Amino acid sequence: MPKFQTLPEAFKSRLDRVASFDVRLAWRSLYCGIETLTYGGVVFRFVDNEYYFKREALYGYGDDGERTAFFSKAALEALRHIGWVPDIIHCHDWHAALIPVLLKGQFMGEEPYRGIKTVFTIHNPQYQGIYPPGVLGDLLGLDWSSEAAGALRQFDTVNYLRGALACSGRISPVSPTYTEEILT
Repeated sequence: MPKFQTLPEAFKSRLDRVASFDVRLAWRSLYCGIETLTYGGVVFRFVDNEYYFKREALYGYGDDGERTAFFSKAALEALRHIGWVPDIIHCHDWHAALIPVLLKGQFMGEEPYRGIKTVFTIHNPQYQGIYPPGVLGDLLGLDWSSEAAGALRQFDTVNYLRGALACSGRISPVSPTYTEEILT
Protein backbone atom coordinates (compact mmCIF):
# COMPACT_ATOMS: atom_id res chain seq x y z
CA MET A 1 0.00 0.00 0.00
CA PRO A 2 1.17 3.57 -0.45
CA LYS A 3 2.22 5.15 2.83
CA PHE A 4 -0.32 7.94 2.63
CA GLN A 5 -0.18 10.87 5.03
CA THR A 6 -3.66 9.90 6.20
CA LEU A 7 -2.36 6.69 7.82
CA PRO A 8 -3.18 7.12 11.54
CA GLU A 9 -0.20 8.09 13.70
CA ALA A 10 -0.84 5.08 15.96
CA PHE A 11 0.14 2.87 13.00
CA LYS A 12 2.88 5.13 11.59
CA SER A 13 4.75 5.01 14.89
CA ARG A 14 4.86 1.19 14.70
CA LEU A 15 6.26 0.91 11.17
CA ASP A 16 9.62 -0.79 10.63
CA ARG A 17 11.77 0.18 7.64
CA VAL A 18 12.94 -3.00 5.89
CA ALA A 19 14.40 -1.59 2.66
CA SER A 20 15.22 1.52 0.70
CA PHE A 21 16.20 1.72 -2.96
CA ASP A 22 15.73 3.83 -6.07
CA VAL A 23 12.91 3.30 -8.55
CA ARG A 24 13.38 4.23 -12.19
CA LEU A 25 10.46 5.88 -13.95
CA ALA A 26 11.88 6.28 -17.44
CA TRP A 27 14.51 9.02 -16.93
CA ARG A 28 13.79 9.62 -13.21
CA SER A 29 15.47 7.84 -10.31
CA LEU A 30 13.29 8.19 -7.20
CA TYR A 31 13.67 7.24 -3.56
CA CYS A 32 11.50 4.41 -2.26
CA GLY A 33 11.31 3.03 1.26
CA ILE A 34 9.47 -0.12 2.28
CA GLU A 35 8.03 -0.19 5.79
CA THR A 36 6.11 -2.99 7.46
CA LEU A 37 3.54 -3.31 10.20
CA THR A 38 2.15 -6.52 11.61
CA TYR A 39 -1.40 -6.00 12.80
CA GLY A 40 -3.87 -8.73 13.72
CA GLY A 41 -1.43 -11.35 12.46
CA VAL A 42 -1.27 -9.78 8.98
CA VAL A 43 1.90 -8.19 7.58
CA PHE A 44 1.20 -4.89 5.84
CA ARG A 45 3.86 -3.39 3.56
CA PHE A 46 3.91 0.31 2.77
CA VAL A 47 5.65 2.07 -0.10
CA ASP A 48 7.16 5.31 1.22
CA ASN A 49 7.87 8.38 -0.88
CA GLU A 50 6.77 11.67 0.65
CA TYR A 51 6.79 13.52 -2.67
CA TYR A 52 4.01 11.27 -3.96
CA PHE A 53 2.14 10.20 -0.83
CA LYS A 54 2.47 12.94 1.83
CA ARG A 55 -0.65 14.80 0.76
CA GLU A 56 -3.94 15.77 2.36
CA ALA A 57 -6.10 13.56 0.11
CA LEU A 58 -5.50 10.12 -1.35
CA TYR A 59 -6.32 11.02 -4.97
CA GLY A 60 -7.45 13.89 -7.12
CA TYR A 61 -4.09 15.43 -8.03
CA GLY A 62 -2.84 16.35 -11.50
CA ASP A 63 -0.01 13.83 -11.19
CA ASP A 64 -2.10 10.82 -10.11
CA GLY A 65 -0.99 8.92 -13.20
CA GLU A 66 2.64 9.42 -12.22
CA ARG A 67 1.98 8.63 -8.56
CA THR A 68 0.29 5.33 -9.40
CA ALA A 69 3.01 4.47 -11.93
CA PHE A 70 5.61 5.01 -9.21
CA PHE A 71 3.63 2.89 -6.74
CA SER A 72 3.20 0.04 -9.22
CA LYS A 73 6.85 -0.06 -10.18
CA ALA A 74 7.98 0.33 -6.55
CA ALA A 75 5.75 -2.55 -5.42
CA LEU A 76 7.39 -4.82 -7.99
CA GLU A 77 10.94 -3.57 -7.36
CA ALA A 78 10.42 -4.14 -3.63
CA LEU A 79 10.35 -7.90 -4.18
CA ARG A 80 14.09 -7.77 -4.89
CA HIS A 81 14.71 -6.18 -1.49
CA ILE A 82 12.30 -7.56 1.11
CA GLY A 83 13.09 -11.28 1.14
CA TRP A 84 9.55 -12.35 0.25
CA VAL A 85 7.92 -13.16 -3.08
CA PRO A 86 4.17 -13.71 -3.40
CA ASP A 87 2.57 -16.47 -5.43
CA ILE A 88 -0.24 -14.11 -6.43
CA ILE A 89 -0.47 -10.33 -6.59
CA HIS A 90 -4.06 -9.14 -6.21
CA CYS A 91 -4.59 -5.63 -7.60
CA HIS A 92 -7.64 -3.43 -7.20
CA ASP A 93 -8.89 -0.80 -9.64
CA TRP A 94 -6.90 1.51 -11.88
CA HIS A 95 -4.65 2.72 -9.04
CA ALA A 96 -2.73 -0.59 -9.12
CA ALA A 97 -3.54 -1.51 -12.71
CA LEU A 98 0.02 -1.05 -13.95
CA ILE A 99 1.33 -3.86 -11.73
CA PRO A 100 0.10 -6.69 -14.03
CA VAL A 101 1.22 -4.70 -17.09
CA LEU A 102 4.73 -4.07 -15.77
CA LEU A 103 5.04 -7.57 -14.35
CA LYS A 104 4.22 -9.10 -17.72
CA GLY A 105 6.03 -6.55 -19.86
CA GLN A 106 9.19 -5.75 -17.89
CA PHE A 107 9.74 -8.08 -14.94
CA MET A 108 8.45 -11.58 -15.72
CA GLY A 109 11.60 -12.78 -17.48
CA GLU A 110 13.80 -12.48 -14.40
CA GLU A 111 13.98 -13.73 -10.84
CA PRO A 112 12.18 -13.40 -8.47
CA TYR A 113 9.23 -12.62 -10.74
CA ARG A 114 8.92 -15.83 -12.74
CA GLY A 115 5.76 -17.66 -11.85
CA ILE A 116 3.98 -14.81 -10.03
CA LYS A 117 0.30 -14.79 -10.99
CA THR A 118 -2.02 -11.78 -10.98
CA VAL A 119 -5.66 -11.20 -10.16
CA PHE A 120 -7.31 -7.89 -10.93
CA THR A 121 -10.51 -6.82 -9.17
CA ILE A 122 -12.72 -4.18 -10.75
CA HIS A 123 -14.55 -1.95 -8.28
CA ASN A 124 -15.60 0.92 -10.51
CA PRO A 125 -14.99 0.89 -14.27
CA GLN A 126 -16.06 4.53 -14.47
CA TYR A 127 -12.53 5.41 -13.31
CA GLN A 128 -9.94 3.93 -15.65
CA GLY A 129 -6.78 5.99 -15.37
CA ILE A 130 -6.77 7.46 -18.87
CA TYR A 131 -3.75 9.57 -19.80
CA PRO A 132 -2.10 11.08 -22.87
CA PRO A 133 0.25 8.80 -24.82
CA GLY A 134 3.33 10.61 -23.53
CA VAL A 135 3.14 8.70 -20.24
CA LEU A 136 4.36 5.56 -22.04
CA GLY A 137 7.82 6.97 -22.60
CA ASP A 138 7.94 9.67 -19.93
CA LEU A 139 6.83 7.51 -17.00
CA LEU A 140 7.07 3.90 -18.04
CA GLY A 141 9.94 3.95 -20.50
CA LEU A 142 7.82 2.04 -23.03
CA ASP A 143 7.78 2.34 -26.78
CA TRP A 144 4.39 2.34 -28.58
CA SER A 145 5.42 -0.84 -30.38
CA SER A 146 5.97 -2.90 -27.20
CA GLU A 147 3.49 -5.55 -26.06
CA ALA A 148 2.89 -3.70 -22.78
CA ALA A 149 2.13 -0.48 -24.66
CA GLY A 150 -0.32 -2.39 -26.84
CA ALA A 151 -2.14 -3.58 -23.72
CA LEU A 152 -2.41 0.01 -22.47
CA ARG A 153 -3.34 1.61 -25.79
CA GLN A 154 -6.89 2.82 -26.25
CA PHE A 155 -7.13 4.80 -29.47
CA ASP A 156 -4.67 7.67 -28.93
CA THR A 157 -4.59 7.45 -25.12
CA VAL A 158 -3.12 5.23 -22.42
CA ASN A 159 -5.69 3.41 -20.29
CA TYR A 160 -4.33 1.82 -17.09
CA LEU A 161 -7.49 -0.23 -16.45
CA ARG A 162 -7.44 -1.64 -19.97
CA GLY A 163 -3.82 -2.68 -19.47
CA ALA A 164 -4.69 -4.61 -16.31
CA LEU A 165 -7.60 -6.36 -18.03
CA ALA A 166 -5.30 -7.41 -20.88
CA CYS A 167 -2.36 -8.53 -18.71
CA SER A 168 -3.89 -10.07 -15.57
CA GLY A 169 -4.12 -13.82 -15.21
CA ARG A 170 -7.62 -13.54 -13.74
CA ILE A 171 -10.19 -10.77 -13.52
CA SER A 172 -12.75 -10.57 -10.75
CA PRO A 173 -15.55 -8.07 -10.19
CA VAL A 174 -16.59 -7.36 -6.63
CA SER A 175 -19.66 -9.64 -6.84
CA PRO A 176 -21.56 -11.91 -9.27
CA THR A 177 -24.28 -9.32 -9.74
CA TYR A 178 -21.67 -6.68 -10.49
CA THR A 179 -20.39 -8.90 -13.29
CA GLU A 180 -23.76 -8.61 -15.00
CA GLU A 181 -23.95 -4.89 -14.31
CA ILE A 182 -20.59 -4.01 -15.88
CA LEU A 183 -21.28 -6.19 -18.93
CA THR A 184 -24.22 -3.92 -19.78
